[in-house]
This record gives sequence, structure tokens and C-alpha cells, in this order.
Amino acid sequence: TLISYAQVSSENQTFTIDNVFSDTYRSYKVIISGIRGAANMDTSVVNLRFLDDSGTQLSGAYYYYIGFARDSSDTDRTINGQGATNLNLSQNFGAESAKKENLSGVLHFSGTRTDNCWIRCEGAFTHEYGSNDLVTTTISGTYRATGGGNTKCRGFALIGGGSGNHWTTNSEGGVYVYGINHA
Repeated sequence: TLISYAQVSSENQTFTIDNVFSDTYRSYKVIISGIRGAANMDTSVVNLRFLDDSGTQLSGAYYYYIGFARDSSDTDRTINGQGATNLNLSQNFGAESAKKENLSGVLHFSGTRTDNCWIRCEGAFTHEYGSNDLVTTTISGTYRATGGGNTKCRGFALIGGGSGNHWTTNSEGGVYVYGINHA
């Protein structure tokens, strides 16, 4: 069931998708379709943070993830973090002002509304980088609250590394969130 569709409405550092996770669904499929980095995106990573029940970013050092990226030049990168402050979804996404690379991919979220397990996220992304490179990344990660406890979340934020505006408007790109109930 389609729950939400959002586009980047203005240049900003964080693209927030809020009030999409609820007790109605057990898991969620998120499709990111052609969102663009701004011309002044000054670092080359895309990070994700969950939003707690009040809409505040969960930024404590409780993210655990591992991923693998390969570009069209056959360069491999391993992405991993233990006790990180966010999930690193993609590397080498620095926007080239003339090109404004598109980020597209699919994420699966589970454990967002229960106190019985960690919040989980896994998926794959593809984006253009530089003049001729295409980068594909697979990622799997969790958020474990303070002291091993759990927390509920209601959304997430996509954050570019460093400072400045990282996302720019794009009438063709957006984020779709679907709710899934299992039989």
C-alpha cells in the first residue's frame, strides 16, 4: 500500500521523510527514484538516520552496518560501521555541478514500531558519479538503542556528509514509501 510520496521541495542539507512508519504495517519498502545532489554538495557520502516517535533524528552511536560498493571502473569499496552515528548508504556521491547525479534505489525497513527487535534497513542503490562512473552499493544495517534496548521510529532522514545544502529540487525524482503486512 502506498503510504507517502515526497520530493525535495527546496535545497537543503537533510531530506526528511516523516510520519510514514506506524503500527499499521509490519515492514516498509522505500523506493528512492532520482533524487539529486546539489551543486555544492561538498562531500561524497549519503547517510541515513531514523526518526524517533517525536520526529527527532536518532543520532547516538548505535548504528551498525556493512555494505559493498563497486563503480564502473571496477573499483571496490567496503562500507562498514560499528557504533556509528548514522547508516552510511553510499560513497562517492559528490555532486558535479554540471551533472547533478541522481540517486536511486530500494530499501526495506523492519522493526520500526516494536520494542522487541532492532530497527533494520537493507537495500541497494545506484548513482552516477563524475563524468563516466556508475556506482552500485548494497547495504544492511541496524539501530540499537542505548544499553541494548529498542526504540520505535516514525521516519528517516537522508543526510549528505559535511556542511552546505546537499539535496536540490528535481521534478522527476522522489521517495515512495509502501507499507507491507505479512500473512
